[in-house]
Amino acid sequence: PAAEDIASIGNANQYISNLETQKGKSFESLYPAADPAAIDLLKKMLKFNPNQRCTADEALEHDFFKGVRRKEMEQSAIAPLVGPEFLETAKVDLQTLKRKTYEEVVWYRRERSVLAPASEK
Repeated sequence: PAAEDIASIGNANQYISNLETQKGKSFESLYPAADPAAIDLLKKMLKFNPNQRCTADEALEHDFFKGVRRKEMEQSAIAPLVGPEFLETAKVDLQTLKRKTYEEVVWYRRERSVLAPASEK
């Protein structure tokens, strides 16, 4: 990556600068049968410099989604998404992770059964 791109990633730039330089591979060579629109979208979403990446809205407007996107069904978040507080610690306790995972499964099953059509219950 260019010096400007490395500078864009903040504290990780020193780590990145110490890595051995390797020649990149094109998406076209990795995914030779892929739709060219899919390759173009990947390139826009996976730019090294986060300031040059497309936004979620720009990605959704991309040609790759023409014909399948249903804009009238989309909703934008009204506030930033916040992850579970227990994941914000430097070290997550395994028992806590197991308990929270179990609670999430129970919640999902309960919600799914409430929202499921009568024919699925």
